[in-house]
Amino acid sequence: MCEVAFWGQNQSSYKSASDVIAKIHGINISSEMVRQVTDCVGNIVFKNDENAAKMAYEKLLEMKYTNEKEGVFYIQTDGAAINTRIEDDNG
Repeated sequence: MCEVAFWGQNQSSYKSASDVIAKIHGINISSEMVRQVTDCVGNIVFKNDENAAKMAYEKLLEMKYTNEKEGVFYIQTDGAAINTRIEDDNG
């Protein structure tokens, strides 16, 4: 099913996916069956992602936040580290 779903979402049409599966695997499967399998697997993946997002959101809500101002604070965005420490003798 995963192989059928892969080709179903990878090709420009379910007919093209059916043709590719026949060529690569020697399995004849109708374009309608490719559509049904692709929709089924897509729904499973969507529900899994939806549950993972919900769990992540619930964990975020449970986090305790502090307002500490002591220590060293580093920020990194787009792979560039920004040092927020006070400049020393070496710049």
